[in-house]
Amino acid sequence: MCDISEVDTILLMVLGATDAIWLPDRQSRSHKRHTLIYERRQAFNVAGVLIRNLAGEGADEAQRQRSTRALRQAVAKKLLTVHHPKWARAIGCNLTVAGDFRARSLADLPVYNHAQLARLAAHQDSPMTMDARRFVYTKDGPKDVSLPWIPEVLLAGVRDAADPDQRAKLVRLEDELLPLIVSAEICSAANIHGGVWYAATLVGREVLRGPAPPLPALPEPVDEARQLYFAALQAANDNLETAPPRCAGEIGELCLPVSYDHPRPGCSAAWAAFWAEGNHATAK
Repeated sequence: MCDISEVDTILLMVLGATDAIWLPDRQSRSHKRHTLIYERRQAFNVAGVLIRNLAGEGADEAQRQRSTRALRQAVAKKLLTVHHPKWARAIGCNLTVAGDFRARSLADLPVYNHAQLARLAAHQDSPMTMDARRFVYTKDGPKDVSLPWIPEVLLAGVRDAADPDQRAKLVRLEDELLPLIVSAEICSAANIHGGVWYAATLVGREVLRGPAPPLPALPEPVDEARQLYFAALQAANDNLETAPPRCAGEIGELCLPVSYDHPRPGCSAAWAAFWAEGNHATAK
């Protein structure tokens, strides 16, 4: 197994913590977790994700010093930015574009792909798309905007989310769109049943009008890196289940409505045809 550098270990730790708060929040009925995600998304652009122990639990002084040097190296290489929020006893970290590419590639995850914006744009005029106002996270804070929300089942071509093979398509869709969610070009929202919808943000629409950015040179995937990423993701998810929200009275984001407030013309017929096509394919 290939050794992972201290710098890459930190990048993977930050990526796991970042993805935990930006993955679609399907558990809105878990109120404390839902509120924590809302608070951490709000703080993301000014404070990053909070890392309280770079070297891990039980690290000795030498290990802590190595992790501190690696953090400085990551910043010097422009793979990471560091914040020191006054309200937290921890450092805040954001991956740069280069750092995000590197960490995702090492962990064998889909990297940023400009074509995913076109994938959403292809469905924005569909009768199945929902027009709804939502708070969208931007570099300047949350903005209340109306966007066309596209159902995940339409994007992934899934008719039965309970089927393991079709469920895997929704997970793959999450992975493919996640780098663009982190970069604020796409956003996600869920209804109370856990169904997820995606929309291109105003930033994403502007990016789509331009040329696709060139891909940087990417490292080969490493099994150890993938294990480190998923360990960091699991640790961040565990923290979302146990940490208290900063504001006791906060309730988090409102969910998308289960039914359309203002359905587009042909909405019901389009959904009926979509489900019927799935039933026809199953019958074959």
